[in-house]
Amino acid sequence: MILKAMDEIKEATGEPYTRLCAGVGVSYSSLLRWQSRRDRGLAPVSVPGPRKLPPVDLGQVKADLESLAHGRVRTAGTGELYELYRDQLSRRQFRELVDEARRACREREDCGRQRIYWNAPRLVWAVDDVHIGYHEDRKVWSNQIRDLGSRYQFVPHLSLGSVLHGELVAERLDRLFEVNGAPLVLKRDNGGNLDCAAVDAVLERYVVVPLNSPLQYPSYNGGIEKGQREFKEELVVQGDSDLLGMPDRFIRAQLATAKLNDLFRRCLHGHSANWAFETGKPRQREYTLRKRREAFEEMIVMAKVALTEPGGKKPLSPTAAWRLAVQYWLQFHGMITITMERKVLPIFP
Repeated sequence: MILKAMDEIKEATGEPYTRLCAGVGVSYSSLLRWQSRRDRGLAPVSVPGPRKLPPVDLGQVKADLESLAHGRVRTAGTGELYELYRDQLSRRQFRELVDEARRACREREDCGRQRIYWNAPRLVWAVDDVHIGYHEDRKVWSNQIRDLGSRYQFVPHLSLGSVLHGELVAERLDRLFEVNGAPLVLKRDNGGNLDCAAVDAVLERYVVVPLNSPLQYPSYNGGIEKGQREFKEELVVQGDSDLLGMPDRFIRAQLATAKLNDLFRRCLHGHSANWAFETGKPRQREYTLRKRREAFEEMIVMAKVALTEPGGKKPLSPTAAWRLAVQYWLQFHGMITITMERKVLPIFP
């Protein structure tokens, strides 16, 4: 009745709705809301409070959520799934169910997380960049390269303001390959300076297999992550400070690296990284360019098989299939040993 009366008064007088609302004591925003509901074929005034929702089959909702691709911080496909249940669940309730499903997925992954032991010194290296401090309000970066089998760390390259450029990373790898021999596999993250054409050209020339970490998953390259933590801790012992100039920082970086390479480690059966790195020379020499190409081709075949094999809730991406192929090849040839970590109750050590 109010809407009809307001429309008739406006048509007769030509006054705007805002002045008419003030005259009759009706909120202008309420009038707009009532008109919007009327135009959509709904009752202008609804019952106060949240509307009643039909019952929902939570078991089916959770089953549908289980089939989604859960990442570390996000879940793909939740928008489409919410449209199916929007009349039965509020966004808050649906978001809580998604978070619960993602946590359960991560717990299952943690219970079955793999621990990799590197058995072949000189054959698998890792490269990464780490921020180690500031100089004149600019970040100091360290380009780290580590042999995973021996825990041997090469003297880092320090850069000011930004990570080492891809061309310089390629030159650094080329120089280390020439002096120490090339590894069979190089692990790296997806940084633009590490995964670039210049670096790929060096890897192709020495027939080194590239192995990229998954996106947003630093622990995949855990070996060098641990080495970076050791390096930063040793820099503190060496007296590293943001007040030091770059030449002094480089000297301390050399001292820190030398000390870590001389450290006797239980994982190396009481030997040092220097000793273990030297023991890998004979096996490294076995991998001539011809043998490296054969290994590369075998990994390519394995990756193609992994892409075409049925099974699993979701198909493998090409990058995931490649990581699986390289991992299986290294495991088959005894270069790595894989064990499964299990979570236990706190009372059990």
